[in-house]
Formats: sequence, structure tokens, C-alpha cells
Amino acid sequence: MIERITVIGAGATGHAVAGIMSMRGFQVTFHDDDRFAGRLKEAADLGIELRGEVRGIGRPAKVTLTEKEGNFCPCRLSGKAEVTVGLPLNLKGKAASLPASDTARVLKDLEGVVEYTPNANVFEGMMNAGNVINHIASTVLSAAEIDHKGNAFSLFKYAFTPSVVHCISKIREERKAAIEAMGMTEHGNPMDMISKVLRVEEHPEIHTFYEHMDGPCALDHRYLHEDCGCGAALAVSVGKRLGIEMPVLSAFLGVAGAINDRDYLGKDGRTLENLGFPA
Repeated sequence: MIERITVIGAGATGHAVAGIMSMRGFQVTFHDDDRFAGRLKEAADLGIELRGEVRGIGRPAKVTLTEKEGNFCPCRLSGKAEVTVGLPLNLKGKAASLPASDTARVLKDLEGVVEYTPNANVFEGMMNAGNVINHIASTVLSAAEIDHKGNAFSLFKYAFTPSVVHCISKIREERKAAIEAMGMTEHGNPMDMISKVLRVEEHPEIHTFYEHMDGPCALDHRYLHEDCGCGAALAVSVGKRLGIEMPVLSAFLGVAGAINDRDYLGKDGRTLENLGFPA
């Protein structure tokens, strides 16, 4: 017999099913979208009280949000129900929960599954996101080649010329200054993978990554939308609060926004202001 049930939908029926099934001894996960976050929190904090023909309190399992810093593994969908993993699996890394008070419990529960160590909070992980450094300048400066090659383009094969790497290093310096201004330290060198790609013959462990991790196939792509609109926009807004300008990263966000008709540094970006942290 099954032991776990997921109930999707936080209406009356969803509440009833989640409460009744948890009373019957099943481990129940209760889920809906952000519009019902308040209801889900009440159910997690209070339990679900059943009245009428069924009486009692059911307690669905608490859903904890936890973010790993960086990707779990580089991979691509390569066929129907098929995925190609680009690097040998590394189950180590850093993670934090939201709220951060849950981090220790989650990492304890994950012992034997992964070997994560704690970040102070999800913000620390965001400020160290490697793709903000590696994707934005390389994609923007490859715009013409991406337009020409489409699905045949591979950032890791074609983009990292000396001039591009120089721009990437400037972006890294700008963000590193903001990280250190907050009393944190940069987690390793986010350009390590670029160094390996440039000497791929010396690193057989990345051959699958180099050969099969293709893309972006267009400029209207997550390499810009995610990394510009999320990590980079937030980093620039954090820098401004600290009095640290990021002219190179800001310039690339402006060009990427012009390419995709998006205001990554304004209404379309996850800046501190847009996230509800006014100056």
C-alpha cells in the first residue's frame, strides 16, 4: 500500500482530502500555487480541523522550500524521456531553506542523500550564482553567431574568446566587490569552468559537457531571461544600495534588454525594489 499522497488544490475538497488522509496515517503533501500560500501555511501551522460527518484534526506534512546554490547537474533533454548529464555527479554543495531557520533540519534530513553545507540564507546563494558570471556577457557578445547558427550553436565551444573572457572577468570583479561589502566571501571562482573549457584536452572529465551541453539556440532564451532578470538584476540593485556601481554588468543588462525588449534593470527584473524592499 502507498504511504505518501500529494493533494493538489487548496479549496474545500483539497482541505478535506488532505486532512482525512493524514488522519488515516498517510504522509500527505498539500500543494497549490502562490495565490493560496496563506491557506497552505495555516494548514501546516494549525493542522486541518474536520467537522460535521468527519471529526478530528489532520496534519499534512510541512513543505519546506530549500534552494541549492548553483545547478544540481548540467544536463540537456536529448530525446523522448531521455536526458544527458554533462558532468560526473557531485552531490556536494551549499544550500539554504526559506525561512533560513529550517536549513539545519532540512540538511539533517538529507544526510545520506547529498552532502550539502549551509548557506546563511537563500540570498547568499543567489549572490554567488555562477551563471550570472558565465552566461550574460558570453551570450550577448555571441548574438550574431547565435542568430546565424541557431540550434547548432554551443556557448561552451564558440563563445569564450579572450575579449569575451575579459568582459566576464570584469563582471565577476564587480559582483565580488558587492559580496565582500556585505561581509560575505565569494564561494570559489565562478570562472573555473571557463578555464577548463579553454583547455578541454587537459580535462577529460568535461568532455561530455563540452560536446553535448549546447545552446542557447536563440537570444530569447533562459540564458538571458533568468540570469539577467533574476540574479544579475538583483546583484546590481544590491550594489546600488551599497554604493557600489556595476557599470559593465549594467551595460550588458541594457543591451540584453534591448535585444529582448525587456527592462531587466526596471520593471522586468527582480530588483530589491520590485521584491518589496524599497530604499
